This record gives sequence, structure tokens and C-alpha cells, in this order.
Amino acid sequence: MTGTVSLAPLLADVVGEGEWFALLDRDLRCVHLQRGLLGGIPETLIGVSSAEASADALSAQAREIAGAVIAGGSPQETELACLDPRFGPRRFEFEFRPVRAGAEVVGVLVRSIESTDRRSHARAMRLRSRLLESMSDAVMVLDARRVIRDANPACDALFGRRTGGLVGEPLAALGEALRSWVEGARDAIPDDPTGLEVTLALGDGGGAPPARTVRCRISTLEFADERHDVLVMQDVTELQRLERDVVEAERRERERLARDMHDGLGQELTAVALMLRALEAERHWTTPDGRVHIQRLVEMVNGLIRSTRAMASGIFARPAEEIGLPAALQALAGSAAQRSGLPVDCRIDLQAEFPLRADQADHLYRIAQEAVTNALRHAQATRISIELVQDERDLRLSIRDDGRGLRATREATGLGLRIMCFRAQAAGGELRIEPDLPRGTRVEFRATVRVPTPAAAPAEGGVPAR
Repeated sequence: MTGTVSLAPLLADVVGEGEWFALLDRDLRCVHLQRGLLGGIPETLIGVSSAEASADALSAQAREIAGAVIAGGSPQETELACLDPRFGPRRFEFEFRPVRAGAEVVGVLVRSIESTDRRSHARAMRLRSRLLESMSDAVMVLDARRVIRDANPACDALFGRRTGGLVGEPLAALGEALRSWVEGARDAIPDDPTGLEVTLALGDGGGAPPARTVRCRISTLEFADERHDVLVMQDVTELQRLERDVVEAERRERERLARDMHDGLGQELTAVALMLRALEAERHWTTPDGRVHIQRLVEMVNGLIRSTRAMASGIFARPAEEIGLPAALQALAGSAAQRSGLPVDCRIDLQAEFPLRADQADHLYRIAQEAVTNALRHAQATRISIELVQDERDLRLSIRDDGRGLRATREATGLGLRIMCFRAQAAGGELRIEPDLPRGTRVEFRATVRVPTPAAAPAEGGVPAR
């Protein structure tokens, strides 16, 4: 079949060097054979041997396909699998194309490309897709233009869309709060890859149910030479409601305990003190020691009364609301140092008036109180510092100790840690609890605040601006 053989040199323009192909004539004899990069696996699959390239070497399936192509003149495709002793399971795609001389089909070109990696990749992508679909957290992928390229069903449900309804929408359609945070977080990722998490309310648009609160975290990935942002969102509306209930229950329990101590235990101790004084006055003591002992008992009971009233007042009090957070933190440091005998430093550096509301200030005070208590009880610290600092953009409250470190503190304060995190969110910021080098723990609250610009002084002789 000279016509077919003469076409063989031209096949270099049709197939690549890494492909496997065989050129068969009308009698299904192999007249040209090119192996791929990995050797002769396709030859064994279709039954063409380089040693004996004859019609008898063709497998029944390959013979049937090649014969149909010659008879009908239409190309056909198939896929075959094998077990390679060197590389394990492999799959190959085969294409049978007619070779023509004018209008006549004079042979068949059999091409093969390995599809093992592509199928494995597709299988892995299907598995990842199913994992995303099964996640309860909402996940979306944004391209560089802030267009949603993928979203799992939980994400669609969070924003009130049908399954797949978010794909193709701009991020701005989901509300200004989410859009503005993502814009700022994208710029901050190179500088602060560990702090890109926030809690947002999604009731300002985007079709989300009202009063839904989500905890968002962002990360980046490179795909097709383009940066994409992956946003993971967890609906914490019910969790925050439960945390608020816990904080409110804690407040009510503090008030109840304070009343019981003041009105119950305090009154009973007062009655004991009065009875002891009456006994001291009425009894004719035969020895002077008896009266001394009674006087000491009276002094002890009076001391217990003072301690009880002080504890009741401390449990019920809201010093951050009554005297302001800076003064309350200084008082906390002083009382902690007096109780423990350890140095407790307190540094206040505010550029203006404290910028948060009274209820927010109380949350910050309770965070500091819990952190100091943990350091004294569990961390075996020898020094504690409290710092409240405000610059042009941020307000920061940090409590640091030189104790045993984060793990011991975490193990001892499970519920307390959760309440501290909730208080930080209620105060409009975020809380980090991290190891403090070279040793110890740092509890740090951060919130973005705007410092008011001082009003310009009026010109001499002028009228102050209203």
C-alpha cells in the first residue's frame, strides 16, 4: 500500500512526539508505528506489536473498530484501561481516524493519549466538590474582579439563593458590610495572614435573612495564573444568642450572690457580732483572758462583715461604667497586686476620651478581670501587665503574664474563654489569646476606632464655629 506509506512522513504534522500512533492499511497491517514517551502499552492494548505488525496481532475490539472506520469512513473513539507493572493502573484514550487518498479510504490512523492523570484529577475534583457540598459552613470563591466563581449549597442557603444561584454574581450584591471587609482583608493578607477573621451582620442586603451574624475568614489561592479569594462563613447567630444568654445569666447570678452575701450572710454575721458584744458587757469574767478572747472574736467577726460587704460590692459593681475603664483597670491592677503580692503593672495611653460606650467598656473590664484571674490562679505567673492603648486607628487592650503559657491557661478556662471571646465581639472588636515570648500568655483585644480630629482654634478676634 504505497499510497499509505507515502503519507507516513506527513504524519509528523498531525501527531505530537509524545503521542502513540499506528498507521494501518486497508488490510489492517501496521505500516508505521510511533511509541509515546512511556513505551509500548498502547500496542498491547490494541494488539499491534512492533515485532509483528500484522492483522493477526490486532485485538478483536481494535479490529472491529478499525474495520468500521474503513468501511464507513467516520472516525471513532474509545478508552481502554490496563495495569502497568511499572506505573500501576493506567488509562488511554484511542482515536481511530480514516486516512484518505482522494475519495477512497486507504487506511486507519490510530492515535492514543494517556488519560490517567486527567481522570485522576477529575475524580479528585469531584471528591472535593462533594466535600464542599457536604460542609455546613458556607464557602465561596471570588475572582480578581470580586465575582463569585463557585459557592457550595450552604453558601447559597445563607444568602437565600437557590443551589448554584450565587455563581456569576458580584460580591457587592451580597451587602456593603461583606464587600468592604473583603476589600480591606485582601490588602491585609500579605501583612497579616493570621488575623483575617471577622464577625459581620448580614442584614444589610444580598437577600440574606435579617439579623443573621456570620464569622468570616478569607484566604487566597492562585488558579490559572489569577488570584482567587476563598471566603469561609459560619452562621453564628444562634451561638451568639446562647452566649448572650450565658453572659446575662452570669450577670443575674452575680447580682443574686451579691444580695445573698449582703442581706443574708452579712446580716447574720452582724447579729453574731452584736451577741458577742452583749456577752462581753453582761458577763462578769473571773479572769481577764475571757474578756480578751471575746474582744478578739468580735474583731474577727467585724472583719468578716467588712470582707463580705466588700466581696458583695465587688461582685455587683460595674466599675468601668461608674468610674470609667482607665480608672477601673488601675483599680483592678491595684487590688490584684494587693491580693497576690505580685507586681501588676497598668499602663493607660489614650489619645482622646475613651471611644466606646459604657456597656462596651464593661465588657473590656470583664475581659481584663478574667485574664488577670486566670494568670493568678492557673498560670503560676510572677508578673502581670495591663495595657490600654489607643492610636489614630486602633484601640488595644492587652493583658500579659510570664506564667506557664497558653496551653495551661486554655485547659483551665474553657467556658471563661468562650465568654471572653463573646464579650470582645459585643464590644465591637476581636480577641486573640496567644503565647507571649519568651514565655507566658498574651490576651489582646483590638477594635478599629476613629479618633476625633481636634477642632481648629478660632482666629484671634473671630467667632468660634458652631
